[in-house]
Amino acid sequence: MRILSVFIVFVLLLVFASCNNSKTVDPNLTPVEKITKQIEENPDEAGLYIQRADLYEKTQKLAKAIEDVQKAIQLDSKNYGYYLKLADLFLATNQIQGCINTLNLVLANDPENVDANLKMAELNLMFKRYTHTIESANKALEADPYNAKAFFIKGFALKEYGDTAKAITNFMNAVKYNPDYYEAYVELGNIFREKKDPVAVTYYRNAINVKPQNTDAYYNLGIYYQQNDMLNEAQDAYKKIIEMDPSYPYSYFNIGYILLEISRTPDEAAPYFANAIKYKPDYYEAHFNLGLCFEEMGDVTKARHCYENALKYSNNYMKAIEGLNRLDNIMNRKN
Repeated sequence: MRILSVFIVFVLLLVFASCNNSKTVDPNLTPVEKITKQIEENPDEAGLYIQRADLYEKTQKLAKAIEDVQKAIQLDSKNYGYYLKLADLFLATNQIQGCINTLNLVLANDPENVDANLKMAELNLMFKRYTHTIESANKALEADPYNAKAFFIKGFALKEYGDTAKAITNFMNAVKYNPDYYEAYVELGNIFREKKDPVAVTYYRNAINVKPQNTDAYYNLGIYYQQNDMLNEAQDAYKKIIEMDPSYPYSYFNIGYILLEISRTPDEAAPYFANAIKYKPDYYEAHFNLGLCFEEMGDVTKARHCYENALKYSNNYMKAIEGLNRLDNIMNRKN
């Protein structure tokens, strides 16, 4: 009995000690407050500052996020992932030099760092420094020869530079090493669309297969069909976009354009231009084309109103000015 009593007392002491050592977390604390409390208890834990920076970033408190990442770097200066996060935050706050300096710190110590080279390539591409973009992308490829993103960035720079043949090769490599690279398929489609090459359809379809709910590929596919007088197919592509996103103004506009300028049915075109304006009130081209519909239908008052609206959003829009002059001539002849 004595042994049993001692055992029970021992267990109770353990339970009591455990209860005293456990720290209850206030359920009313915000996520930031919870992390802050952990930081107060573990001020040398770099990862906690990164966690709080992530929370600050989500709530657009980017200055606070930058401070926390800088603190994390002070505590763990060899973690290059922290530098890359800091570079992204500098870029998001338009601190371009800070972004460049941070990436250079990484590359000075780790010249083959793929992520740093890719970010530097993207930064150079943003400022149209195409030679530097290609150099940084090539450095990334030296370390990772199958990096689809590096091929894509390099391809984009070459396309902008005017070397479409090499751009095509790089975009094709991007989809070779990442068959789900949506943006690369779209770029290939765009290049071949400009060449009026029907292979553009294949690339747009590949993009659609990767991301069926994205409108870009459908829109560009519609443009290809429209440019090549495949008007039914073009309208089908634009209508598919409207099914996915009824507020997409450019699909309405393009259908209206086909009905007005090609099919010569202004009464059918007018509702599409009206919808384009509904979802983009400053769409001055849509205001003008709606005016053309009314002009062709003989409604001078509504046509004038539409042309005036077009000029409200683009005060030197010559087509609208010419439209008003035409209406004035019509009224003068009637008088």
